[in-house]
Amino acid sequence: MRPHIQFLFAVAILPIFLLCASYLFAHEEHTQSSPTKPGETATAEHHHDEADEDEDSSGPPRPIPIPFTGNLKHHLHNKIVHFPLALGIVGSLFVLIALKRPEMMNAARILWFIGACVGIAAYFTGTWQKGPFEHNAMQNIVEIHENLGIVSVVSLWIGFFLTFVKRLRGLTVLVAIEIVAAVACTGYYGGILAH
Repeated sequence: MRPHIQFLFAVAILPIFLLCASYLFAHEEHTQSSPTKPGETATAEHHHDEADEDEDSSGPPRPIPIPFTGNLKHHLHNKIVHFPLALGIVGSLFVLIALKRPEMMNAARILWFIGACVGIAAYFTGTWQKGPFEHNAMQNIVEIHENLGIVSVVSLWIGFFLTFVKRLRGLTVLVAIEIVAAVACTGYYGGILAH
């Protein structure tokens, strides 16, 4: 396969992830109301739009809001962490495919590079978002998640640079397996924090 075709093949994977954009907004803010009487359990608050308030209101109809306008910056870390996770795993898959078809290593290289770059952004957005978890029972989970995130991003960068050295294909395969394990564990602890 020619290098420009490999690049196009790797880039063609990205729209698959972008088509899953609705997944980015699947995590709404989890809030609970406090119980009003002793022994009562808390229930989730019901959020409703202004458009739901009164069906008989007069005046021009309100425009339908575009989903990217208000929610994009809210919990940004929770939205972008899916990219290094998915790109790291798919890049590792391409490394395994490259054992039979060496030209596919370029696809892994591109996916790992993009995943590593977005992983740096995920680290900083996670650091900005960890305030509510400090000095409570979840602080240890946050520290484990942060350390695993650092391991994941460093592993993505190591894997990216190893794809340039043909003599180290065996080591690249080991790093690919390690990347899958690291991003999976990081995602597991992140899921504990998000839910």
